[in-house]
Amino acid sequence: MLFRFHISGSKRFSLSNAVDRDVGTNALKTYQLSESEYFSIEVQSGREGSKFADLILKKTLDREKQAVHNLILTAIDGGTPARSGTAIKESEEDKIPFLVLKKPLDREGKSEHHLVLTALDGGTPSRSGNLNLTITVLDVNDNRPVFSKDIYTVSLNENAPLGTLVIKVNATDSDEGLNGEIEYTFGKTQKKKVYDIFELDSITGEIRVKGKVDFEETEIYRLDLQASDKGQPRLTGESRVVIKLKDLNDNKPEIEITSLSSQIPEDSKPGTVVSLISVTDRDSGMNGKVICKISDNVPFDLTPSIEENISTPIFCPGGIKIWDPSWKCSQRSWFRSRKTGGQKPARRISSKAGSI
Repeated sequence: MLFRFHISGSKRFSLSNAVDRDVGTNALKTYQLSESEYFSIEVQSGREGSKFADLILKKTLDREKQAVHNLILTAIDGGTPARSGTAIKESEEDKIPFLVLKKPLDREGKSEHHLVLTALDGGTPSRSGNLNLTITVLDVNDNRPVFSKDIYTVSLNENAPLGTLVIKVNATDSDEGLNGEIEYTFGKTQKKKVYDIFELDSITGEIRVKGKVDFEETEIYRLDLQASDKGQPRLTGESRVVIKLKDLNDNKPEIEITSLSSQIPEDSKPGTVVSLISVTDRDSGMNGKVICKISDNVPFDLTPSIEENISTPIFCPGGIKIWDPSWKCSQRSWFRSRKTGGQKPARRISSKAGSI
């Protein structure tokens, strides 16, 4: 006879009673168990002299070392000669396979695994059965969004119309579902002025002009961006957009008279200062270069307000002096120096601008 049962946490297990049709001294007398380091039996007497046995667990089992224990229980009567009967006991009800994960899974590397489980019997010839297993790996939010560039650099004309597209940034997330949906925002430490001048579409990543962009006020804007997914917890990637403004010739030179002598004696000597003039242009590059000239055929000329070297050209800002006939001009936008007579161009005057 074959009995099967599985062991959980108990240490004592009741066994079925053996049946002996004889009576008296020829009836069932005791039980014996095959040798085992893990199990023993305890024989007890019931009412009307019946005998029954309990299987006792002597030490802790280790399923990974031995999953099945085969024991033989023998029932012996008291007759002469003694007769016996046996039963085979298996300590597990069925042979149950467990699918064990050997190393971590990566859904982004492989989202499905296809396996074939084969069960073999002990017959000759052996027969088998197959079971196809498909294991789908569920996504967890283990990837943060990544921008296509760490730093984006773009040029933009000053005075660009409102709504002008500056740049479209892009970030990707290898996760799926909400774990892979991306939302764009400005960095938490971004200056308030950026919010007044530029707007960021949280879905598309487009940055457009929202306010006035003026090169003379700010030459460079640095925008810190974040791309966050919608998983739990939310993961974030970072990038920066550098916007360099291009200067346009949108400012006129400004002339300021800081000192003026409205009345001049007719005997004033050549070189007498009549007025001090300051000329500036807020534009940069060629747009900010200033050339000063006065009307032709007047007894006045332009000279620097401070001359470090008498042979240097005459620049603006400067002063109006009574004209010296020994000075000659080929054209009023160029001046000859008093000493060398060499021809020099006018000096570039430009304003300075900061950056954000």
